[in-house]
Amino acid sequence: MRTISSIIALLLLAGLGFYFQDSFSRKTSLESPLGKTGVVFHDRLRATAGYHLVDNYLHFKNCSLVEKSELADFSFPGSFCTLLADGSYVSYISELTLWKADGSPAWKKSNHTHHDISVDEDTGTIFAIAGDFIINKTEKTLTRFDAIRGYALNGDEIFYWGMQKYKSQLEARLKILLPRHFNEPFFQYTHFNSVQEIPENATAAKIPAFRARNILVNDFKSRAIFIIDRQTQEIVWHHIPEKWLDAHSVRVNKEGQIVFLANSHAKKIGEPSYSAIDYFDPVTEEIVRSITVSPKEGFYTSYWGSLQHLPDHRFLVTNSKSGSAFEIDQEGRILWEWINPANTNTKTVPIYRVQVVPKARVKKMLSIWRPF
Repeated sequence: MRTISSIIALLLLAGLGFYFQDSFSRKTSLESPLGKTGVVFHDRLRATAGYHLVDNYLHFKNCSLVEKSELADFSFPGSFCTLLADGSYVSYISELTLWKADGSPAWKKSNHTHHDISVDEDTGTIFAIAGDFIINKTEKTLTRFDAIRGYALNGDEIFYWGMQKYKSQLEARLKILLPRHFNEPFFQYTHFNSVQEIPENATAAKIPAFRARNILVNDFKSRAIFIIDRQTQEIVWHHIPEKWLDAHSVRVNKEGQIVFLANSHAKKIGEPSYSAIDYFDPVTEEIVRSITVSPKEGFYTSYWGSLQHLPDHRFLVTNSKSGSAFEIDQEGRILWEWINPANTNTKTVPIYRVQVVPKARVKKMLSIWRPF
């Protein structure tokens, strides 16, 4: 009996060792052989449980589920897809749409949505970056004026702030004149890429502009982060950074820090560029924490890129330029990493955004769409 028990115990240990083998491996995709794709690293003991949703923005206009090491044979229409707890989801194709769990539209909004949709199920709101296009008949040119639109989950518009009306206010606040840039096929003065309805946070007690439900915006062109007062429509706070260049996924956390993906850190001549997750304290106006991989040069996306805040102060990071994504903890330890299967030895297919979705939320939706 002891022999049989010992054999069973050894088999169980061997099985557990095989299942968790990645957890004890130090190799990540930074060290993976060229050409390896799919899930190339998975620390099953520490990584956040769930499926991963890949946003194929600009390429296929859909979002695909990553199931194990491959893309699942299921995709959601549109980009900026966000799955909600009741099985419905938000996305944008040619219209901003809230889809019911059965795939039929609950409502559609015919505005040009770009770069970011922020959904807060606690407050029941959806905020999106939009564009208002104006034709100059004299010049025969088209200009996109960025705007922020907010909606309740029932489709009612609850907020609107547009550059066409507030351009002079933003210029006065930043003390600069915003030049008009050509971004084929239109001109633009700003290039908003992040929006958030600010949550309850500790900084609000020290800086009233950070009160909950005001609107945080990041402009890629001027590099300014600014806050719009929800009630007065006034810009009540701003910061133009000196210690980083460009940012994406700019968010205020519960501690009142602004956390974002810094695409390019300000560097000395000759040093390689790298990206990082930065924590900015609005009170001291200092970066209080910076997280990246080791070696830091292994993570650099000069454009796009995104962050998803996960439990236990972890992040799901999209390294758009390399067509990959990874989960990282506060120590800079990679817990999960995926490389776009569309990548080849000679071609990289960029990815706009990857995010973790709870398994229960996915199964609830897919049980209606198809047998799971």
